[in-house]
Amino acid sequence: MKIQDLLKYGIEPTIISAWENAGMKYLLPVQRDAIRRYGLFDGKSLIVSAPTTSGKTFIGEMAAAFCASRKQKVIYLVPLKSVAEEKFRDFSSKYKDKTKIVISTRDRREYDEQIETGDYNIAILIYEKLEHFIVSNPNIVSQVSLIIIDEIQSISDEQRGAKLELLLTKLKLLDTNFQLLGLSAVLKGSEIIPEWLTAKFLQITERPVELRQGIIYNGLFSYETYNQGTEGTEPAFETTHHASDRELFIKNIIFFTGEEKDASQTLCFVKDKNSTQRFAFEIAEQVNFKPADDAISKLSTLEDSLSRRKLTQCLKKGVGFHNADLTLDERTVIESAFKHGQIKILISTTTLSMGINLPAKNVFIEPEKWVSGKGVKPCTVPITKSEFEN
Repeated sequence: MKIQDLLKYGIEPTIISAWENAGMKYLLPVQRDAIRRYGLFDGKSLIVSAPTTSGKTFIGEMAAAFCASRKQKVIYLVPLKSVAEEKFRDFSSKYKDKTKIVISTRDRREYDEQIETGDYNIAILIYEKLEHFIVSNPNIVSQVSLIIIDEIQSISDEQRGAKLELLLTKLKLLDTNFQLLGLSAVLKGSEIIPEWLTAKFLQITERPVELRQGIIYNGLFSYETYNQGTEGTEPAFETTHHASDRELFIKNIIFFTGEEKDASQTLCFVKDKNSTQRFAFEIAEQVNFKPADDAISKLSTLEDSLSRRKLTQCLKKGVGFHNADLTLDERTVIESAFKHGQIKILISTTTLSMGINLPAKNVFIEPEKWVSGKGVKPCTVPITKSEFEN
């Protein structure tokens, strides 16, 4: 199904052109099914569960653009402010001529009054901000036609899950008639959430691009392919001396990224903000990739800070880090530099994995996370299978 075929569903030609200019010529299977079989443009509530790269995010974008072009109001919910910022930039660049796009996060409050008065077409909010708006004014969604919940699998997250469940419960109790669209990376075999939200359930399990996922141990990468389920091994970094887990982790990141001339791009998720800087500096000392000159130049125009200086040091070796302690402008520079191939290795906390669209040949995941609680001293525990897959 071609993008041009969406004209017969009432999508405006200018929107079609914006999508084509972004490189989208054909719809992927999950996108086509959402339209033809699940009533995406007919106001039907829908939960979509599909692997990364399958195209589920564009389902939300199509629905948002469709409603906004009819002067209907859309609320697009995301779990993190970094995701909200990326979505805001993307939507603003594509639809700014005829669509009023606003954003609200803990850092961005300049549009809050417009959201409260309904002066917008698409409002991009983090979960907590919508809950805040509903508490102060339950009628705030009364004029909303579509609410999109990106990364709805966050409902199972130990930290964010309860808040999202409470928000969804409040939305269910409101006497309003809006279309609900939930987007999830992993909801395998689970129809509990769609049933609870009175929504149809569109689920696919195959990725358009094959993925090899597994572990590195004793100098071998032992993996299983995502679609076919076949198993295999290939050489990883191997050392002749006893090395620490940390050293092996770093050595394998460098090994799989490759040499400067044929280097691929690698994302590495670690368990805390301090680790992003430590890993980035250790890796930068051992590689000599081309400097990310454009990113360094953009950082130089920002307000001086310790994080800006540390980033500049790493970027001179084509390495970057990303965490919540960076300013919004600093995070924007790093995300853009990685998207454009300037940064070869990017070290981040797992928050960057929640919906940010960054291209990478390799993804490394530190197998532990920090946990703490009432009466429990902070300690590290293995990540869960669900966290790994997400």
